Amino acid sequence: MAAVSVAPESTVVSVASVTTPPVPELAPAIGEGRTSLRDGIVAERSGEEITVHFDTPLARTRRPEKFEGVLRATLPQIFGASIDSALATMPVGTLVPPHGLTTDLPTQGLYVPVPGGSTLRVWPETRAGEDGPLVVRYRVLVVS
Repeated sequence: MAAVSVAPESTVVSVASVTTPPVPELAPAIGEGRTSLRDGIVAERSGEEITVHFDTPLARTRRPEKFEGVLRATLPQIFGASIDSALATMPVGTLVPPHGLTTDLPTQGLYVPVPGGSTLRVWPETRAGEDGPLVVRYRVLVVS
């Protein structure tokens, strides 16, 4: 009987079987629990939601430009260099709308797009002050 020679099976990889890894979702650079940021500002992370507390005389505010300053100072500490780079592309004064900081934004929130497809959703939170509500903290969540 003659021996039959069989060529080894070749491995064929089809285009459909190769997947492109997804763009990594933006992840917080801080761990679970409380993290001191700076000047009495504290971030509290519970799962994917982070609350930043800044009820100090120098940070609490009802002015949009001051709240924007708090966001620009703290978001990079929470999410790292990609947020710092994204904020650098946004002109100062365009992150927080000029009206509605203590009225509309606490329920509607605002969006911060990040290169790579992620977006941060930020909700300012208020407490009563002598001359009306003061923004004293914000919640932030990666929404895409």
